This record gives sequence, C-alpha cells and structure tokens, in this order.
Amino acid sequence: MTLLACCLYLLLIALVGYTVISAIHASNRMTIVQLIGLGPAVGAGNHGFIAVLDVIDRVHALAERIGIIGILTLASLLVMKKKPPAGTDKDSGH
Repeated sequence: MTLLACCLYLLLIALVGYTVISAIHASNRMTIVQLIGLGPAVGAGNHGFIAVLDVIDRVHALAERIGIIGILTLASLLVMKKKPPAGTDKDSGH
C-alpha cells in the first residue's frame, strides 16, 4: 500500500510539472527529452511551493492537499486541451 501511495505521489509530481510546462512553453518547440527532464523538476518545485503555502495556511491535511492538487491539475489539462494553440488564427481567411 505504501508503494502505491509513493508511486501515485511521484506521478502527481510529474503531472503537475507537465501541466506547468504545457501552460508556459510552446508545444511545437518542446522535445521529448526536455519534457522528461523538466516535467518532474518543475513539478517538484511547484509541490514544494504549494507545501510552503500549505504550512503557512495550515488548513488542509496532506491527503486533502494531494487530492486537490490532482483535481486541479487534471482540470487545467482538460482546459488546455480544448484551447487552440497560441499563434493559430481561425479567421485568417487563407
């Protein structure tokens, strides 16, 4: 059970990193090596920042915080998937 929880937590860190990278970086310039290297690093950094804010706030327990982060990450990925990529113009008339 502990191994499953650790694997889910590491997956959540990588997913948060992928979401942040997708939001701030143009997808047509990102290689798979950059994504694999930067995803967990950005996710771990964001998790640390969220943990600091959580300690300051002292509202949520660890399991609640992880659940909230997971739900928000999946929701933002769905919103970004529906949004057209930056730089594409549907009304260009060409």
